[in-house]
Amino acid sequence: MKWKDFFPNKELKEPPYFDARAVCYTNLKTIRDYLAWRQVDCHINNQYNTCFWMLVKSGKSEQEAQLALKVETTVKIGDYGDPIKRPRLKVTVAHIDIIGLEFWENHQDILREGKFTHGFVKKFGINRMLPPCNWIVVRIHACQFDQFSTIHSFDKPNDETALRLMNKSASLMMEQYADIVFGYGFSNEYSFVFHEKTELYQRQESLILSSCSSYFTSLYMTKWKEFFPYTELMQTPRFEAEALCYPKLKIVCEYLSSRQAECHAGNQYNTCFWVLVKSGKSEKEAHEIVKVFFQN
Repeated sequence: MKWKDFFPNKELKEPPYFDARAVCYTNLKTIRDYLAWRQVDCHINNQYNTCFWMLVKSGKSEQEAQLALKVETTVKIGDYGDPIKRPRLKVTVAHIDIIGLEFWENHQDILREGKFTHGFVKKFGINRMLPPCNWIVVRIHACQFDQFSTIHSFDKPNDETALRLMNKSASLMMEQYADIVFGYGFSNEYSFVFHEKTELYQRQESLILSSCSSYFTSLYMTKWKEFFPYTELMQTPRFEAEALCYPKLKIVCEYLSSRQAECHAGNQYNTCFWVLVKSGKSEKEAHEIVKVFFQN
């Protein structure tokens, strides 16, 4: 929703999405080490990107610029005699005076305290891996959707346009993630079944969930005007995601059957509820009537 504030003359052509992970640290010092590591990483990437694009703008192709900045060393020979190269720091051999202070003042980074602490910080970022050979169901559902639907005056009990927007977002979601083999949704939720052999994000739970929920939210927002051309998006929609793992396809089918049964029961309740409200009953009165009916 803020894109136009910063890029008023540019159209958002593709929905962005972000993945995330949670990392827990035991003390404040480790958090400072983590932040220092991120700042160093930012500095290194900024140096590389600045040099890279200066070379490109000076006339070199992107491949030539990349090769000019890439320092590789042969670390070992493969089984078939092929050299295996990896990026390595370049070792500099020099005959210099290290007794005086001049060298150390000019090369303070060599013995800088904390230079080698980043590896320790990285060990905290361990992600839960979803079990292999399991079908993964990612269920996405909207947060505080009653409030969202009220603000945007959705029809009750079902707004057909809003449902078509959900279906369109889900269709594009399945195009983006090729390992999704089936999707089922109703109301404000959608379940996506990932193939049991998927290696999406190496099956890291946090990355799968954050990227799926983020991408679905972006699709919903970017497609809003297509389905509601005369209604301004007043509030940013939020979607949460959870991962369910099933070792057998039969259990996946049972899960989907349970979601359809939930859809049917909820639709019956909501249809009766809103018919009563539209006939003149208060929402409290309608709720009491329908509750008795469904209990019996």
